[in-house]
Amino acid sequence: MLTINLGPLALAVPHVLMLVSLFIAMLTGWWVGRRSERNPEQQLFRLLLVALLVARLAFVLVYVEHFRDEPWRVIDIRDGGFIAWPGLVVAVLLGSLLAWRDSGLRRPLGAAVLVGVLSWGFGTFALHAFEQGTRLPEMGLRDNQGKPVALQDYVGKPL
Repeated sequence: MLTINLGPLALAVPHVLMLVSLFIAMLTGWWVGRRSERNPEQQLFRLLLVALLVARLAFVLVYVEHFRDEPWRVIDIRDGGFIAWPGLVVAVLLGSLLAWRDSGLRRPLGAAVLVGVLSWGFGTFALHAFEQGTRLPEMGLRDNQGKPVALQDYVGKPL
């Protein structure tokens, strides 16, 4: 996973991408809603929190056997365990409900959610395309006993 280092602070690029998308969405919502003086910032933060919660719960449900012995690990998000699409679906559905209930907020919130989801989606696809170019080469090496070892066996593991 790629990181951006700011002194002692290391931020994962997917997290930075999510924060940048949130900022772009808030800016879009403010821009669209400036005439009606409606800012969807509060609703966008709610949508983000609900999306993250649902994405984490989806991950926990898929990998429930890993959390069975130590259930308190469910709240330890340092493992990076989120499944994005359930959170995204719930955020879009909840955003649609909020926009439907408040007609003055419909355009700013709809535009903000659309731009936020698109910027996050395009950024994620660009990040995956970049990561495809940084794969381990297909070559065989030998370990300390002289046995052949393929680098591809260590994808996602420390070398």
